[in-house]
Amino acid sequence: MAKRGTFGKTWWAKKWIEALEILGSDYSNRLPRGRTYARRGEVKDLIITPGEVMARVQGTRRTPYKVRIGLKALTDKQWQKVIKALARRAIFAAKLLLGEMPSNIDEAFNSCNLSLFPARATELKTDCSCPDWANPCKHIAATHYILAEAFDRDPFLLFELRGWTKERVLEELRAARSLTDLPEKEPSTIKEKRALEKVVLDELDEDKFVSLGASLEDLHFHIAEPKRKFAILKKLGPLSDKIDSRLIIPFLEQIYQNTSQMAYEIALAFPAKKKK
Repeated sequence: MAKRGTFGKTWWAKKWIEALEILGSDYSNRLPRGRTYARRGEVKDLIITPGEVMARVQGTRRTPYKVRIGLKALTDKQWQKVIKALARRAIFAAKLLLGEMPSNIDEAFNSCNLSLFPARATELKTDCSCPDWANPCKHIAATHYILAEAFDRDPFLLFELRGWTKERVLEELRAARSLTDLPEKEPSTIKEKRALEKVVLDELDEDKFVSLGASLEDLHFHIAEPKRKFAILKKLGPLSDKIDSRLIIPFLEQIYQNTSQMAYEIALAFPAKKKK
């Protein structure tokens, strides 16, 4: 099997790994060795079901070891509380329907005294058929990384591990919000996704959107010249062969400089000293 690269490319997969790293020295010490196993492709047959993850991990013996990771599934009553918390914010519904995990979704779980991610070491029940006395062993740790990789591909597997499928979560969420203006199925085209995003934008509170959330005294700015001169122009790369760069570049640089000067003066509310 081909070697793997980075695990935890999305925020939710990183959050899974971070949650394990803070559970105690047993996990933090074993995770690096497990990461090596995971990168070598030693984890086989990862199966995720409500409250349980099963996998086979190839070790030094011919027969792969059997690994089990248990994370208690939420009850239907607990899930209903979470759904109500999610339904209070339109952005949660929109993000989930777009197949994305809202970055602050755990706030909804926390408001119900729950967590989407493991918060205590006692929440995880792990077991491996290898002779290593340590728990977690490197085979269990490797499974954690491959699990993070699976979460990268499909964030809804987190919900499934916690007891509810993607379909049920979205169905209950629609019902809780009475989202009659949202599609009956997940958006699959750019047009459908933009329509869904518009629903959320229409629900934004205009007064709150334009109001200042903090005192001006609490706002701090650092205004300075960029480290690289004409950085934006350089980042755009070479111009088309049809354009004479000798003519257009000086013109664009002058516009860039004038715009920067004006922005500087507006920001400071008084004329900036011009360099000689």
